[in-house]
Amino acid sequence: MAASNLDIVFKAGIAGFLFMFVYVVIGLNHWKLDHRFFHSSKIGVGFMGVACILMAVGGTLGIFAWTGLKLQIVTLVVLPLVVLAIGTGNIFLILHAVDLKQDELKMEQRSLFVGLEDNDFGIHEITCVLLCEATGHIGPSMILTVACECCIVAFAAYSAMPAAQWLAGSLVVGLATSFALQMTLFLAIVALDKRRELSGTYDVICCKRASFARRPRVSEDETTAATENSSFPGSVYSLPDLNLMNRCVTGYVHLLLKKVSKVVVLLVFAACTLVAIVSIEAMDRGLSPNSFIPTDSYLNSYYRAVDDNDLSAKEFPVYFVVEAGYGSNPDGFNDLGNDAEAQSKLCSSRDICDELSIPNILSELVSDGENNVTYFKEGAVVSSWLDDFWGFVDPATECCRVDPENDYVYSPLRPEESSAAYVLERASVAPSCLADSSEVLSVPDESFMSLFSMFSTAATGPLCSYAAGTRYHGQLSIDNKPIPAMSSSATQEVTLNGTGFGNDVTAFAYKVLSTTFSSSKISGSQEGAITAYSQAQHIAEWISNETGIDVWVYSPKYVFLEQFHSVRRTAYIVVSVGLAVVFVLQTLSLGSYGYGFAVTFVATATVVQVAGLMMPMGVPLNSLSIVSLSIAVTFSVGFSSHFARLFAKARTLTDDSGCTPTGDACVRKALTQLLASWTLGVAVSKFVAIAALALVATPVFEPAGNCFFRTLMAAAVCSWLNGAVLLPVGLSICVDATEGRVREVKSTNEEGGEYSRESPSSSYHGAPLTGKY
Repeated sequence: MAASNLDIVFKAGIAGFLFMFVYVVIGLNHWKLDHRFFHSSKIGVGFMGVACILMAVGGTLGIFAWTGLKLQIVTLVVLPLVVLAIGTGNIFLILHAVDLKQDELKMEQRSLFVGLEDNDFGIHEITCVLLCEATGHIGPSMILTVACECCIVAFAAYSAMPAAQWLAGSLVVGLATSFALQMTLFLAIVALDKRRELSGTYDVICCKRASFARRPRVSEDETTAATENSSFPGSVYSLPDLNLMNRCVTGYVHLLLKKVSKVVVLLVFAACTLVAIVSIEAMDRGLSPNSFIPTDSYLNSYYRAVDDNDLSAKEFPVYFVVEAGYGSNPDGFNDLGNDAEAQSKLCSSRDICDELSIPNILSELVSDGENNVTYFKEGAVVSSWLDDFWGFVDPATECCRVDPENDYVYSPLRPEESSAAYVLERASVAPSCLADSSEVLSVPDESFMSLFSMFSTAATGPLCSYAAGTRYHGQLSIDNKPIPAMSSSATQEVTLNGTGFGNDVTAFAYKVLSTTFSSSKISGSQEGAITAYSQAQHIAEWISNETGIDVWVYSPKYVFLEQFHSVRRTAYIVVSVGLAVVFVLQTLSLGSYGYGFAVTFVATATVVQVAGLMMPMGVPLNSLSIVSLSIAVTFSVGFSSHFARLFAKARTLTDDSGCTPTGDACVRKALTQLLASWTLGVAVSKFVAIAALALVATPVFEPAGNCFFRTLMAAAVCSWLNGAVLLPVGLSICVDATEGRVREVKSTNEEGGEYSRESPSSSYHGAPLTGKY
């Protein structure tokens, strides 16, 4: 592995570590940088959390290296940062769940936390309870989310590009390994950190104990007052809505649940989705050949020269190939010497030639020009080898003569000779291959292969312009092997009525000059060339139907474009199957078709919006874009799955009057518990990790690095907006509409009533996960 590739992985890891330090200091500490910061901070836990993710990335790369699979540069760059973006969110969700359960326990049994600093048994018991409750709170949603993410990304391996297949496979292994380490090793680290916090020890300086943790114990009568003013930083969580983020969430929820806001949200998202669908129809396809070539490679200079000179738009050959054994074609074309019906489909110069013969069809398409009908070069000549073969063997020409004194071996023309004296001298000693011109269209079977071998290797010259040695070089095949080169000594050994170079003519082609001019300005787009290739395939299919001879098309330029021919179909299949898996898993987990459909609908809207943004962002559709769209689905499912579970649990509760809470109340409860932690810990982590991807990838490979950055950033933004705005509004409206509720509710119910005063933990205990919706 090149040293530059190792530098890429190193930069990606450093970027992740730096982000996590900022993340734990600012995000998890609730913006309170006071003298108790190092007591409640999560610097050590954050560091070890990212270490677990990097261990998963290293293990994934090690597995691939151990199995002997080659690692592409795109895998080395994208894998660490995508796994880090998703895994970091799980770290925050776990820590938030532990803090939430600690708050609930303090609200229910405050006395447990009084004088806990020196009670090792109590610290152990409380830590176990907190970890068990937190795992039960967030664990099912995490398992469901990871299962959906792995399945979605795994289906992206259906694409035709090997680099995309290995990237998808490595992402699946990386995500699964990261989740396994987080649910085992990281939970153990969290347990140790929680014991440290409860015992009053500093975070970074673990051997030093906080001075405020050595205060004397208070009596049971002072429990309430002591707890309300406890020195433990965890007690600040029992004072709701005192930090900026909670206030923002409360105000956001209040604004979102207004009737006018709901109408505006639905109209805006519907309009954006419709515009995205229109944009998808005009999406370009392609991938620049130098997309993943390191910027310091000499090949970049070559491709820049090609672009500067516009060589990609120059003419190039396209071959319409007739191959023995392809489709309904016979195993050989030995009978072309005297089969009039077959000859009529392959010639253009004789009366027997069909108007819809292969060369006539191609000539008509060429005459129409590239601007109106085809991408073929206007005015290009379409040559027919059979017509030239007849001219070559015609006794009226000087092309084909044999030496009777040397076992009737072919007597080649000397290219430098063209005088009349030379013609007379050669004619006197070397008779024509055929005795009479009447035999041209009906060459005897015993002579056809030898004459074809002479024709296919003879050189053109002033006296013979029909020879195929240079004009049809590479377009003729005998016994599935190429024709020997003209310089080969075997050219002089072809004997009339002998076997020639083989027994069967197995392939021949008709060459047409084509161009690939495209008006697309997207970097890496090859829409013009792909359209020309698709058009050539349709022409070959139409020729096959009209002539009864199966034809396929080939060009060296089309070899790279084959993967893009069906890339739209591949994208639809990959995304559709992934969304179907999401629907099945969410429905089975949440116990309701409604919730499964809601999560799947939001994921669909997200991937449609991201795909619609690819065109204005200048990102062409290719196999790597399909992987990015699959990642977009995983981003969306990450939030929607957690929110749908909290919403479903909230629906199972009743207030003091025995009524099921309204959709607005359930949305308020779910967003209050989830939005802050998801925004700070998951959404922001994705933004920063993707930004790190841009910083690392762009200098390494361009323009693919920017394409990944743009697509994944759009996926992160759209998934957050759809999950935090569209999904709550949609569930609220659907729940209330299906039950025929009236929106005018009492002010106490507007705030949740007795329902909202219940402990948050009650939403994860008791009733099953099925609701009326």
